[in-house]
Amino acid sequence: MRGLGRLLFLVTGIACLGQTNYAQEAKFSYSGDGTLTDFAIEGEGTKFQLFIATKDTNAPLKGAQIELVPDDEAVKPIKFAESSQPGVYLFEHPEALPEGNIVVSGPLADDIEVYQSELGSRHDNHSGHDHGGAKSGLPKFSAAMTLGFAGVFFVGFVLGRILSRSRMAPKVALAIVVMSGLWQTPKGFANEGHAHGEMSVDTRGGEYGIFVSKKSQFLLGLRTQAAVMSVPEQSIQTIGHAGAAPMYDATIKSPATGEFRPARQLQIGSKVAKNEVLGWVDSIGSVAIKSPISGNIVSLDIFAGLRTETGNALMRVTDTKTLWIDAEVFQQDLLKIREARSVSANIDGRTISGKIVSFQTNVSEQTLSGKVFVEIENKENNITLGSAATVSFITGKSGSEGFVLPRSAVLFRGAESIVFVQTGPEIFEQKIVTFEPAATPDILIVRTGLDPGDRVVVSGNYQLLTAAR
Repeated sequence: MRGLGRLLFLVTGIACLGQTNYAQEAKFSYSGDGTLTDFAIEGEGTKFQLFIATKDTNAPLKGAQIELVPDDEAVKPIKFAESSQPGVYLFEHPEALPEGNIVVSGPLADDIEVYQSELGSRHDNHSGHDHGGAKSGLPKFSAAMTLGFAGVFFVGFVLGRILSRSRMAPKVALAIVVMSGLWQTPKGFANEGHAHGEMSVDTRGGEYGIFVSKKSQFLLGLRTQAAVMSVPEQSIQTIGHAGAAPMYDATIKSPATGEFRPARQLQIGSKVAKNEVLGWVDSIGSVAIKSPISGNIVSLDIFAGLRTETGNALMRVTDTKTLWIDAEVFQQDLLKIREARSVSANIDGRTISGKIVSFQTNVSEQTLSGKVFVEIENKENNITLGSAATVSFITGKSGSEGFVLPRSAVLFRGAESIVFVQTGPEIFEQKIVTFEPAATPDILIVRTGLDPGDRVVVSGNYQLLTAAR
C-alpha cells in the first residue's frame, strides 16, 4: 500500500505540472495605434492572431504584408500570414514576443509601436504592464504559478501518506487522475473567447471607456468616420410619391368594336415590346392591337372572348425603369427650387439622385402649394409605383460650420443624443452632442460635443450603447 501512496503522490505532481503548463499558455493582448492603421494581437501559448484595421474607417485591412521587427537587430523579424478572414493575420512564435514595431506595407504603409493592452490583458488574467506605449514580452512563470504548483504538490504528498494505509487508495488515485484530466481539458481547449478561429463578441465597460476587442469590432461591423468641420448645404425637403413617367406610360384602347382575341397569354406583370402585336379585335375584320412602348402590363381590363367597344381601355403598359416623383412644394419655396443646385430622393432608405423635369403652374388654394416633378432612374426595378419618397432640393451653403455625419452615428439615451468615439485600437468613449437636420434625410449636422478629428462610430454602434449601460 505504501507503493500505491507513492504512486498517488507522483500522479498528483504530474497533474500539477500539467496545470502549470496550461498556466504558461494564458492569453495575452497587445495593441498598436499608428498613423494609418491600428491593430490588436491576441496570443495563447505559441499561437497569435493579429487584427488590423484602417485608421479612417476601421475597416479590416486586406492584402497587406506585415511583420514584427524587433528592436534587437540580432533577432529576425516575425512575418504574419494573411488568413481567409479580412483583416486577420496569423503567426506562431515559441517564445515571448520581442520588443519592437509592427511594420505594414502593401495597400498602406505604417510603422507602429507594440504595447500591451491593459484592459485586454487584465481580462486575460495577466498584469504587470503599462498602457499607452510600454513594451514587454510574454512571461513564462509567475509567483501565482509557483505557489499553485507547491500547494497542489503538498496536497498530493499528504493524500499519499494518508491513503497508503487505506483500501480505498486505488479508487481515490483513479478519481484524482480523471479529475485532473477533466480540469485541464476545458481550460486548455474550451475556454470562452478562445483565440483560435472562434469570433466571439467581447464588449464591456470600464474605467478607460468601453472595451471592444478588435475581432469583436470586425464581427459587429463597427465603422468610423473622421469628424471634419465643414459648411453644410441647405435644402428644402418635401414628400412625394413615385409614379410612372408620362413618356413611359401608355393606356391601350380598343380600336374597334368586337370580340378580343389575345396573341398570347397576357397577365399583369407580363413584359411587352414596342410595336408588339398583343391581340386582335374581331369585328367585320380583325384589327391588330400593338403596344406603343416597351414595358410591363400594370393593369388589364380585357380577356379572351370578351366583347369591347371602340375607345374602351384594354390595358396599361408602363416602363418603370424611369419614374417621376410628384413632390408637393409650398408656394414661397417654388422660386428657390427653380434655382436648386441638385435634387435627390430618399426611398426605402436609399438616396437616389434626380433632376427636375416639370413644374405645376397652378397653385392649390387649399394647400398653397404646387407640384414639382422629379425624374429618377429605377434600372433595377426595385422601386414600386406609389412608393413614398422624401425629396431634398439642395439650394446652397448654410453659412455656419458643423460636423456633417450619417444619421446612423447619433443614438438616443433618454433625452440625450450621443455618439461613440474610438479613442484607441480597442477603446470607445461616448459623447453627448447636439445636432440638427441636414440637406438630406440620411445625414445630419452635429453642432456641439465633438472635436475635429474624432473617429465617430457610424455603424454597429448600438452594441456599444448596450455595453455602456
